[in-house]
Amino acid sequence: MNIIFLDMDGVINSAETFKHAKRNELFKEKCLEDRQAPFLIDPILRDKINEILKTVKDCKVVWSSTWRMGLRDSKILIEGFYNKCGFEKNSFLSYTPITYKFRCMEILDWLKIFGEKYNIEKCAIIDDDDDAGIPKNLEKEFGKNSPYIEIAKKYNTKFFQTSFKTGITDEIKNKILVYFQED
Repeated sequence: MNIIFLDMDGVINSAETFKHAKRNELFKEKCLEDRQAPFLIDPILRDKINEILKTVKDCKVVWSSTWRMGLRDSKILIEGFYNKCGFEKNSFLSYTPITYKFRCMEILDWLKIFGEKYNIEKCAIIDDDDDAGIPKNLEKEFGKNSPYIEIAKKYNTKFFQTSFKTGITDEIKNKILVYFQED
């Protein structure tokens, strides 16, 4: 199985989304009737994620976004929200644990627990915040004998950084598609 660790703000919405949402309600999708969760989804950016999910064989989403906290850390609420927002059917798998560490550590903790269970081959981390990226020098960040180094290597984990200004672009989407197609 292939995994996308998906952030939301700065990936499936952007500064442009918020700017246009004020003028055009078509950009605002309230996918869950919950006053605590008025999340913005830009359908154009969401569809870039859907294109990856449709193209990459056996690809699922694990939410790494802080949105999971606003949905009370409940798989039922998160999965229901995700499905109502128009993401590719049956593509939601799970969400990362909330440990208040760097996001990359939450991702690596999830892989440590579920990597073998789901027979993970490759992982793409899509996030606008660089704390989600696996540090280039894992030994320096986590220590020479850290299990995080082996986990990141074992599951072929790669970080694709977006920008809050634009969200996911066609260029980044295409890089992710190429990454998943490489041997």
